[in-house]
Amino acid sequence: MSKKAGLICAAVATAAVLCIVPISLKRSATSGIVVSVGQAQAYYGHYRRVARRTYRHNYYYHHHY
Repeated sequence: MSKKAGLICAAVATAAVLCIVPISLKRSATSGIVVSVGQAQAYYGHYRRVARRTYRHNYYYHHHY
């Protein structure tokens, strides 16, 4: 019974890590399948405000239905 519980805990932990980490699989002609980890971009302070303002301006004034 202990071995089965250990396998279940390992499977849950592996699933949790795979859900959290932004991993993407890409097919490459030269090396087959490539695994890459994505990164998020963060804007701070003034740059964040400018980026948000630009995004909203483009959405409101250049959004065509």
